[in-house]
Amino acid sequence: MGRRRNNEERLTFGLRLHNLLDEAGPKGHDDIVSWRDDGKSFAIHKPYGMPPILKRYFRTERYTSFVRQLRVYSFKGVSETNNNKGCIVSHRLFRRGDRALSLRLERKHPNPDSPLKKVRKVVGSCIDAKSITNLDRKSTRLNS
Repeated sequence: MGRRRNNEERLTFGLRLHNLLDEAGPKGHDDIVSWRDDGKSFAIHKPYGMPPILKRYFRTERYTSFVRQLRVYSFKGVSETNNNKGCIVSHRLFRRGDRALSLRLERKHPNPDSPLKKVRKVVGSCIDAKSITNLDRKSTRLNS
């Protein structure tokens, strides 16, 4: 049952993203986000303008959540900034006019056996990733 739900989520993200981009011109938000001329990428021109658009197509209006999803699906060129700088985003399985290709998008699954993951589980969120990495290096030296 869980596998079926994951497939539905995977399909939904790619198709919703296609809808958002395909409707950018007709719905009047192509100044905020749009396909690039090559059809192999899209541009987020105004990240600060994304929340109302995201709310129409996804379950969130938070730009950071959208960026996280793009990264989970291995899109390249994603910027976390909420400033005025835009970014160009691409994925080899995401092309204008080829909705079927986007059905092959897959979520990245973190490796549960990663030493960094184990440390994060133990330590929690009270230290940043750099501190955890330094802690991991120290523990490796002690175990050698």
